[in-house]
Amino acid sequence: MKHKLVGTELTQAEYEEAKNHLGEGGNTILDGVVAVDPPSIVAGGVDTATAAIANLLTTHRIIVMCQDAAFENGLVPIAAYCAVDGTLSIRISNWTAGAIDGASRNWAYIAF
Repeated sequence: MKHKLVGTELTQAEYEEAKNHLGEGGNTILDGVVAVDPPSIVAGGVDTATAAIANLLTTHRIIVMCQDAAFENGLVPIAAYCAVDGTLSIRISNWTAGAIDGASRNWAYIAF
C-alpha cells in the first residue's frame, strides 16, 4: 500500500515510521506560508486571527511561526488550531497596557 506524505510516495514501512515520529492521527502533512491579519486586540486581551488553508483538518496538530521580525511587541501567539476544516486559527494575546492592531504578516505553518 502506498501513502502520500508531502507529495512523496511512501511504502507502508516508511509511512509507519513517519507516523511514529508524528504521533497518532496519520494526517497528511501540510506546510507553507499564509498571510494572517490579526484583529485589534485590547490591552490584556486575547483574540483569534484566521486564514484559509486548503486540506487543513480539525484533526491536524499545527505549529506556526511569524516570518516577520517586525511582529508587534506585546503580541504573543498562544495557540494554533483548526476548529473548522480549511481554516487555520491563531489565538494571539496582547500583554501590553494598550490596544494593538497588528499588521498582516506572513506566518509559516506545519500541520501533521
